[in-house]
Amino acid sequence: MPGPTPPIVLPRELNPPHLATWAFDLPFPRPVPHPEHDRAVTDARTWVQRMGIVTTDEELRRHDRMALASWPGLNFPNATGADLDLLCNWVCWWVVMDDRDDGEFIQDPRRVEEFYRRLIAVVAPDRQSGHPDLGADPMVEAFADIWRRWRQGMSPGWQARTAENWAKLFEALIDECAGRRDGAVPSMDQYLAIRDRSGEMALELDATERVGHYEVPQAVLDTPALASMRLSTIRAVNISQDVQSLAKEEAIGDNLNMVLVLERERSLGRVDALCEVHRMIRVYTDDFLAHQATVPRVLDGLGLAPEDRLPVYRHIDDLGRLIVGNLVWCAAAERYRT
Repeated sequence: MPGPTPPIVLPRELNPPHLATWAFDLPFPRPVPHPEHDRAVTDARTWVQRMGIVTTDEELRRHDRMALASWPGLNFPNATGADLDLLCNWVCWWVVMDDRDDGEFIQDPRRVEEFYRRLIAVVAPDRQSGHPDLGADPMVEAFADIWRRWRQGMSPGWQARTAENWAKLFEALIDECAGRRDGAVPSMDQYLAIRDRSGEMALELDATERVGHYEVPQAVLDTPALASMRLSTIRAVNISQDVQSLAKEEAIGDNLNMVLVLERERSLGRVDALCEVHRMIRVYTDDFLAHQATVPRVLDGLGLAPEDRLPVYRHIDDLGRLIVGNLVWCAAAERYRT
Protein backbone atom coordinates (compact mmCIF):
# COMPACT_ATOMS: atom_id res chain seq x y z
CA MET A 1 0.00 0.00 0.00
CA PRO A 2 1.65 3.30 -1.05
CA GLY A 3 2.20 5.82 1.70
CA PRO A 4 1.56 9.57 1.66
CA THR A 5 3.54 11.74 -0.70
CA PRO A 6 6.43 13.64 0.93
CA PRO A 7 6.61 17.46 0.95
CA ILE A 8 7.32 19.20 -2.33
CA VAL A 9 10.98 19.39 -3.33
CA LEU A 10 12.26 21.26 -6.37
CA PRO A 11 15.81 20.01 -6.86
CA ARG A 12 18.38 21.71 -9.08
CA GLU A 13 19.12 18.42 -10.79
CA LEU A 14 16.95 15.42 -11.29
CA ASN A 15 17.68 12.13 -13.02
CA PRO A 16 14.81 10.58 -15.02
CA PRO A 17 14.73 7.34 -12.95
CA HIS A 18 13.65 9.41 -9.94
CA LEU A 19 10.69 11.05 -11.65
CA ALA A 20 8.19 8.71 -10.06
CA THR A 21 9.03 10.01 -6.58
CA TRP A 22 9.09 13.73 -7.39
CA ALA A 23 6.42 14.95 -5.00
CA PHE A 24 3.65 17.48 -5.56
CA ASP A 25 2.26 19.61 -2.75
CA LEU A 26 -1.51 19.12 -2.91
CA PRO A 27 -3.79 20.84 -0.34
CA PHE A 28 -6.13 17.90 0.17
CA PRO A 29 -6.23 15.01 2.70
CA ARG A 30 -4.09 11.95 1.92
CA PRO A 31 -5.82 8.58 1.42
CA VAL A 32 -5.64 5.76 3.91
CA PRO A 33 -5.71 1.97 3.30
CA HIS A 34 -9.12 0.73 2.18
CA PRO A 35 -10.59 -1.94 4.49
CA GLU A 36 -11.84 -4.04 1.55
CA HIS A 37 -8.60 -3.91 -0.41
CA ASP A 38 -7.70 -7.61 -0.19
CA ARG A 39 -11.21 -8.76 -1.09
CA ALA A 40 -11.30 -6.36 -4.04
CA VAL A 41 -7.96 -7.68 -5.32
CA THR A 42 -9.32 -11.23 -5.37
CA ASP A 43 -12.56 -10.19 -7.08
CA ALA A 44 -10.72 -8.20 -9.76
CA ARG A 45 -8.35 -11.07 -10.48
CA THR A 46 -11.29 -13.43 -10.94
CA TRP A 47 -13.17 -10.96 -13.16
CA VAL A 48 -10.37 -10.29 -15.66
CA GLN A 49 -9.91 -14.02 -16.16
CA ARG A 50 -13.63 -14.75 -16.39
CA MET A 51 -14.09 -12.01 -18.99
CA GLY A 52 -11.13 -13.29 -21.00
CA ILE A 53 -9.14 -10.04 -21.06
CA VAL A 54 -6.24 -11.58 -19.09
CA THR A 55 -5.54 -15.08 -20.35
CA THR A 56 -1.87 -16.04 -20.22
CA ASP A 57 0.28 -16.64 -17.15
CA GLU A 58 2.47 -13.71 -18.15
CA GLU A 59 -0.54 -11.39 -18.43
CA LEU A 60 -1.81 -12.53 -15.05
CA ARG A 61 1.57 -11.95 -13.42
CA ARG A 62 1.63 -8.46 -14.88
CA HIS A 63 -1.89 -7.83 -13.65
CA ASP A 64 -0.88 -8.89 -10.14
CA ARG A 65 2.32 -6.83 -10.26
CA MET A 66 0.52 -3.60 -11.15
CA ALA A 67 -1.77 -3.77 -8.10
CA LEU A 68 -4.60 -2.14 -10.02
CA ALA A 69 -7.17 -2.86 -7.33
CA SER A 70 -5.42 -0.37 -5.03
CA TRP A 71 -6.41 2.51 -7.32
CA PRO A 72 -10.14 2.64 -6.42
CA GLY A 73 -9.45 2.52 -2.69
CA LEU A 74 -7.17 5.55 -2.96
CA ASN A 75 -9.52 7.57 -5.15
CA PHE A 76 -12.95 6.44 -3.94
CA PRO A 77 -12.44 5.58 -0.25
CA ASN A 78 -16.18 5.49 0.47
CA ALA A 79 -16.93 2.89 -2.22
CA THR A 80 -17.68 -0.57 -0.84
CA GLY A 81 -18.96 -3.95 -1.99
CA ALA A 82 -20.29 -4.07 -5.53
CA ASP A 83 -19.42 -0.40 -6.09
CA LEU A 84 -15.77 -1.02 -5.25
CA ASP A 85 -15.76 -4.09 -7.47
CA LEU A 86 -17.15 -2.05 -10.37
CA LEU A 87 -14.33 0.46 -10.01
CA CYS A 88 -11.71 -2.29 -9.80
CA ASN A 89 -13.07 -3.98 -12.91
CA TRP A 90 -13.11 -0.65 -14.72
CA VAL A 91 -9.45 0.18 -14.01
CA CYS A 92 -8.36 -3.37 -14.90
CA TRP A 93 -10.22 -3.15 -18.20
CA TRP A 94 -8.89 0.36 -18.87
CA VAL A 95 -5.26 -0.67 -18.42
CA VAL A 96 -5.60 -3.65 -20.76
CA MET A 97 -7.26 -1.37 -23.33
CA ASP A 98 -4.66 1.37 -22.89
CA ASP A 99 -1.80 -1.10 -23.29
CA ARG A 100 -3.30 -2.21 -26.58
CA ASP A 101 -2.46 1.26 -27.84
CA ASP A 102 1.25 0.73 -27.08
CA GLY A 103 1.84 -1.89 -29.77
CA GLU A 104 0.98 -2.79 -33.33
CA PHE A 105 -2.69 -1.96 -32.80
CA ILE A 106 -2.28 1.78 -33.40
CA GLN A 107 -0.43 1.19 -36.65
CA ASP A 108 -3.64 -0.12 -38.24
CA PRO A 109 -6.15 2.75 -38.56
CA ARG A 110 -8.90 0.34 -39.61
CA ARG A 111 -8.54 -1.75 -36.44
CA VAL A 112 -8.41 1.35 -34.25
CA GLU A 113 -11.53 2.84 -35.79
CA GLU A 114 -13.46 -0.44 -35.69
CA PHE A 115 -12.59 -1.18 -32.06
CA TYR A 116 -13.51 2.19 -30.63
CA ARG A 117 -16.64 2.50 -32.77
CA ARG A 118 -17.85 -0.79 -31.30
CA LEU A 119 -17.28 0.55 -27.80
CA ILE A 120 -19.18 3.71 -28.72
CA ALA A 121 -22.03 1.53 -29.94
CA VAL A 122 -22.30 -0.04 -26.48
CA VAL A 123 -23.00 3.31 -24.80
CA ALA A 124 -24.51 5.24 -27.70
CA PRO A 125 -25.84 2.87 -30.37
CA ASP A 126 -27.43 5.81 -32.22
CA ARG A 127 -23.93 6.91 -33.24
CA GLN A 128 -23.38 3.70 -35.19
CA SER A 129 -25.88 1.57 -37.06
CA GLY A 130 -26.53 -1.80 -35.51
CA HIS A 131 -25.11 -3.18 -32.30
CA PRO A 132 -21.65 -4.55 -31.50
CA ASP A 133 -20.99 -8.26 -31.72
CA LEU A 134 -20.02 -8.61 -28.07
CA GLY A 135 -18.70 -12.12 -28.38
CA ALA A 136 -16.25 -11.17 -31.11
CA ASP A 137 -13.91 -9.31 -28.76
CA PRO A 138 -13.59 -10.00 -25.02
CA MET A 139 -12.67 -6.34 -24.49
CA VAL A 140 -16.00 -5.19 -25.90
CA GLU A 141 -17.88 -7.81 -23.92
CA ALA A 142 -16.07 -6.81 -20.72
CA PHE A 143 -16.89 -3.16 -21.33
CA ALA A 144 -20.55 -4.02 -21.88
CA ASP A 145 -20.51 -5.71 -18.47
CA ILE A 146 -19.02 -2.58 -16.91
CA TRP A 147 -21.51 -0.33 -18.69
CA ARG A 148 -24.47 -2.40 -17.48
CA ARG A 149 -23.41 -1.93 -13.86
CA TRP A 150 -22.20 1.65 -14.41
CA ARG A 151 -25.76 2.83 -15.11
CA GLN A 152 -27.48 1.03 -12.26
CA GLY A 153 -29.48 3.21 -9.90
CA MET A 154 -28.81 6.46 -11.75
CA SER A 155 -31.28 8.83 -13.37
CA PRO A 156 -31.86 8.94 -17.15
CA GLY A 157 -30.24 12.37 -17.25
CA TRP A 158 -27.08 11.14 -15.54
CA GLN A 159 -26.97 8.09 -17.80
CA ALA A 160 -27.19 10.29 -20.89
CA ARG A 161 -24.43 12.56 -19.58
CA THR A 162 -22.04 9.72 -18.80
CA ALA A 163 -22.81 7.97 -22.11
CA GLU A 164 -21.80 11.16 -23.87
CA ASN A 165 -18.58 11.29 -21.86
CA TRP A 166 -17.74 7.69 -22.74
CA ALA A 167 -18.43 8.32 -26.43
CA LYS A 168 -16.28 11.48 -26.46
CA LEU A 169 -13.47 9.55 -24.81
CA PHE A 170 -13.48 6.80 -27.41
CA GLU A 171 -13.66 9.31 -30.25
CA ALA A 172 -10.70 11.18 -28.74
CA LEU A 173 -8.72 7.95 -28.50
CA ILE A 174 -9.17 7.44 -32.24
CA ASP A 175 -7.60 10.88 -32.77
CA GLU A 176 -4.86 10.18 -30.22
CA CYS A 177 -3.85 6.97 -31.95
CA ALA A 178 -3.62 8.86 -35.25
CA GLY A 179 -1.38 11.47 -33.62
CA ARG A 180 0.89 8.81 -32.17
CA ARG A 181 1.23 7.17 -35.57
CA ASP A 182 2.39 10.51 -36.95
CA GLY A 183 4.87 11.01 -34.09
CA ALA A 184 4.13 14.73 -33.82
CA VAL A 185 4.61 16.67 -30.58
CA PRO A 186 1.41 18.69 -30.07
CA SER A 187 1.31 22.35 -29.14
CA MET A 188 0.07 23.32 -25.70
CA ASP A 189 -3.41 24.09 -27.04
CA GLN A 190 -3.50 20.83 -28.98
CA TYR A 191 -2.31 18.89 -25.95
CA LEU A 192 -5.04 20.31 -23.72
CA ALA A 193 -7.73 19.77 -26.35
CA ILE A 194 -6.75 16.12 -26.76
CA ARG A 195 -5.87 15.30 -23.15
CA ASP A 196 -9.02 16.81 -21.69
CA ARG A 197 -10.95 14.30 -23.79
CA SER A 198 -8.66 11.28 -24.14
CA GLY A 199 -7.85 10.89 -20.45
CA GLU A 200 -10.59 9.10 -18.53
CA MET A 201 -10.92 11.85 -15.95
CA ALA A 202 -14.42 12.88 -17.08
CA LEU A 203 -15.47 9.32 -16.26
CA GLU A 204 -13.79 9.51 -12.86
CA LEU A 205 -15.91 12.58 -12.14
CA ASP A 206 -19.00 10.62 -13.18
CA ALA A 207 -17.86 7.71 -11.02
CA THR A 208 -17.82 9.89 -7.89
CA GLU A 209 -21.56 10.29 -8.30
CA ARG A 210 -22.19 6.69 -9.33
CA VAL A 211 -20.47 5.00 -6.39
CA GLY A 212 -21.43 7.82 -4.02
CA HIS A 213 -25.10 7.30 -4.95
CA TYR A 214 -25.74 10.99 -5.43
CA GLU A 215 -26.20 13.32 -8.40
CA VAL A 216 -25.13 16.93 -8.73
CA PRO A 217 -27.94 19.01 -10.28
CA GLN A 218 -27.15 20.04 -13.84
CA ALA A 219 -27.79 23.67 -12.96
CA VAL A 220 -24.92 23.46 -10.45
CA LEU A 221 -22.60 21.69 -12.89
CA ASP A 222 -23.25 24.50 -15.35
CA THR A 223 -22.08 27.23 -12.97
CA PRO A 224 -18.64 28.72 -13.68
CA ALA A 225 -17.49 27.74 -10.18
CA LEU A 226 -18.21 24.00 -10.52
CA ALA A 227 -17.14 23.90 -14.14
CA SER A 228 -13.80 25.47 -13.25
CA MET A 229 -13.26 23.16 -10.25
CA ARG A 230 -13.96 20.09 -12.35
CA LEU A 231 -11.61 21.26 -15.11
CA SER A 232 -8.91 22.01 -12.53
CA THR A 233 -9.33 18.47 -11.20
CA ILE A 234 -9.02 16.96 -14.67
CA ARG A 235 -5.92 18.93 -15.55
CA ALA A 236 -4.20 18.57 -12.18
CA VAL A 237 -4.55 14.79 -12.44
CA ASN A 238 -3.60 14.53 -16.11
CA ILE A 239 -0.56 16.78 -15.87
CA SER A 240 0.82 15.37 -12.62
CA GLN A 241 0.34 11.91 -14.13
CA ASP A 242 2.49 12.97 -17.09
CA VAL A 243 5.43 13.39 -14.72
CA GLN A 244 4.97 9.85 -13.39
CA SER A 245 4.62 8.32 -16.87
CA LEU A 246 7.28 10.39 -18.63
CA ALA A 247 10.03 7.76 -18.75
CA LYS A 248 7.64 5.10 -20.01
CA GLU A 249 6.10 7.34 -22.67
CA GLU A 250 9.46 8.56 -23.94
CA ALA A 251 10.51 4.93 -24.33
CA ILE A 252 7.56 4.14 -26.62
CA GLY A 253 7.59 7.45 -28.52
CA ASP A 254 4.36 8.84 -27.05
CA ASN A 255 4.64 12.64 -27.28
CA LEU A 256 1.29 13.43 -25.64
CA ASN A 257 2.96 14.46 -22.40
CA MET A 258 3.00 17.92 -20.86
CA VAL A 259 6.70 17.76 -19.97
CA LEU A 260 7.63 17.06 -23.59
CA VAL A 261 5.24 19.75 -24.82
CA LEU A 262 6.82 22.34 -22.52
CA GLU A 263 10.33 21.35 -23.53
CA ARG A 264 9.56 21.82 -27.19
CA GLU A 265 7.16 24.77 -27.15
CA ARG A 266 9.06 26.86 -24.59
CA SER A 267 12.58 25.57 -25.26
CA LEU A 268 12.97 24.36 -21.68
CA GLY A 269 15.36 21.84 -20.26
CA ARG A 270 14.05 18.83 -18.39
CA VAL A 271 14.28 20.25 -14.87
CA ASP A 272 12.82 23.61 -15.90
CA ALA A 273 9.93 21.83 -17.64
CA LEU A 274 9.26 19.79 -14.50
CA CYS A 275 9.34 22.93 -12.36
CA GLU A 276 6.86 24.53 -14.75
CA VAL A 277 4.54 21.55 -14.30
CA HIS A 278 4.67 22.15 -10.55
CA ARG A 279 3.75 25.79 -11.09
CA MET A 280 0.84 24.75 -13.29
CA ILE A 281 -0.45 22.35 -10.66
CA ARG A 282 -0.27 25.13 -8.09
CA VAL A 283 -2.38 27.36 -10.37
CA TYR A 284 -5.00 24.62 -10.71
CA THR A 285 -5.20 23.88 -6.99
CA ASP A 286 -5.30 27.60 -6.14
CA ASP A 287 -8.14 28.02 -8.63
CA PHE A 288 -9.95 25.04 -7.12
CA LEU A 289 -9.76 26.42 -3.58
CA ALA A 290 -10.73 29.94 -4.66
CA HIS A 291 -13.86 28.70 -6.41
CA GLN A 292 -14.69 26.35 -3.55
CA ALA A 293 -15.01 29.36 -1.25
CA THR A 294 -17.66 30.84 -3.56
CA VAL A 295 -19.84 27.72 -3.79
CA PRO A 296 -22.21 28.47 -0.86
CA ARG A 297 -22.99 31.87 -2.34
CA VAL A 298 -23.44 30.32 -5.79
CA LEU A 299 -25.94 27.86 -4.32
CA ASP A 300 -27.68 30.76 -2.58
CA GLY A 301 -28.16 32.33 -5.99
CA LEU A 302 -29.66 29.12 -7.34
CA GLY A 303 -32.06 28.95 -4.40
CA LEU A 304 -31.03 25.41 -3.39
CA ALA A 305 -32.40 24.23 -0.06
CA PRO A 306 -29.76 23.14 2.48
CA GLU A 307 -30.54 19.44 2.04
CA ASP A 308 -30.18 19.78 -1.75
CA ARG A 309 -26.68 21.14 -1.34
CA LEU A 310 -25.26 18.01 0.25
CA PRO A 311 -24.52 16.26 -3.08
CA VAL A 312 -22.62 19.34 -4.23
CA TYR A 313 -20.43 19.43 -1.15
CA ARG A 314 -19.85 15.68 -1.38
CA HIS A 315 -18.80 16.08 -4.98
CA ILE A 316 -16.32 18.82 -4.12
CA ASP A 317 -14.77 16.60 -1.45
CA ASP A 318 -14.58 13.77 -3.97
CA LEU A 319 -12.78 15.97 -6.51
CA GLY A 320 -10.03 16.73 -4.00
CA ARG A 321 -9.69 13.00 -3.29
CA LEU A 322 -9.23 12.31 -7.00
CA ILE A 323 -6.42 14.84 -7.30
CA VAL A 324 -4.48 13.28 -4.44
CA GLY A 325 -5.48 9.64 -4.89
CA ASN A 326 -4.41 9.51 -8.52
CA LEU A 327 -1.05 11.05 -7.70
CA VAL A 328 -0.35 8.69 -4.79
CA TRP A 329 -1.23 5.65 -6.89
CA CYS A 330 0.66 6.75 -10.01
CA ALA A 331 3.79 7.60 -8.02
CA ALA A 332 3.92 4.08 -6.59
CA ALA A 333 2.37 2.03 -9.38
CA GLU A 334 4.25 -0.54 -11.37
CA ARG A 335 1.95 0.57 -14.16
CA TYR A 336 4.20 3.53 -14.96
CA ARG A 337 7.42 1.58 -14.90
CA THR A 338 6.28 -1.40 -16.98
